[in-house]
Amino acid sequence: MNSTVIHRLLDFFGLLFGAMVVYDWTSLGFNPAMAATIAAYVFLIDKILKLAINLTVDGPGGLFAKWDTNTAHNVVNVIGLFIASMLAFDWSGLGLSPQSAATMAGAFLFADKAIKFWLNINRSGLTGIFLPPNGSRR
Repeated sequence: MNSTVIHRLLDFFGLLFGAMVVYDWTSLGFNPAMAATIAAYVFLIDKILKLAINLTVDGPGGLFAKWDTNTAHNVVNVIGLFIASMLAFDWSGLGLSPQSAATMAGAFLFADKAIKFWLNINRSGLTGIFLPPNGSRR
């Protein structure tokens, strides 16, 4: 399974779990706290994978240079990666609770995937939802 396929699966599950955080799906049996935690980890893995792809293909200059040209997407990426990192490291000494970090990361995950899908559809039509836009590996 190549990295593009893995990234597309993360996109799909990221949007799903991010939606569970943004919208109240408890009537369907989804626990918002668990969804937030899963969403945050999906977001963290997604961003680490994206950075790894950029570094592998483009070297150190590709760390941020190849990120989407859409400013809103870049802001969501940077802030979301920072928030998701709160789960990977214990920042409770700074007054940041892991659960609030998970909830924020889940909301940013939803925003990230919604923006990404919107950009891909605008670039490539409906087939762009899961296919890389214009031959891009991202």
